[in-house]
Amino acid sequence: MKRTKSLDVTPASVPLPLVMERVAGEVGDLNSLAEALQSVVGRLTMLADPDDAELMTTAQSFDLLTQRLGSLSGFLDHLPGLLPGACRIDVADATRAMPLASLKDRLCHDVRRPEPTYELELF
Repeated sequence: MKRTKSLDVTPASVPLPLVMERVAGEVGDLNSLAEALQSVVGRLTMLADPDDAELMTTAQSFDLLTQRLGSLSGFLDHLPGLLPGACRIDVADATRAMPLASLKDRLCHDVRRPEPTYELELF
């Protein structure tokens, strides 16, 4: 898990490099989760009917999802160092539509991402 820089900022005035660093961390976490799930998808595919073309195509698209998340993660990891540190943005409007309060807090405030547990959660 990557550590975010600790800065005392309000959501209305966040340094753009810090926001990009936090977004990069979130995408990196999603990539790690997709990689972990990819082995499960592979095992389930082995149990499926090999003639089910739709299932096989969907399973292969999960691999594409993992590859794209990995590429985006690498790209986003490099962006914060390329941005001027004095550039600040108001992220309040951008986060209003986010239904996940914990994600909003991680992007707007110095809130650490929890370590993944991969435990079963029933909704």
